Amino acid sequence: MPICGAFYILKWLPEPYRTWMSWFPMTQIFEMARYGQFESLDDHYVNINYIIGWCLVLTYIGMLSIKIIRRHVHLG
Repeated sequence: MPICGAFYILKWLPEPYRTWMSWFPMTQIFEMARYGQFESLDDHYVNINYIIGWCLVLTYIGMLSIKIIRRHVHLG
């Protein structure tokens, strides 16, 4: 929970920690949501390509998992 970025803004963190926390995709997603709500905030810490890349990779892993597990699930 402390690394998700829901309770702080990356701008508040000192520099070495800000860089480390920006590697977590959830912190960037929360920053993007804040910028969408409050346009006065700056969007310097949001990288859309990074978020899209993570979403694509995790979706691909999820689809592969479904394909592998599907033969072990029996309905009825």
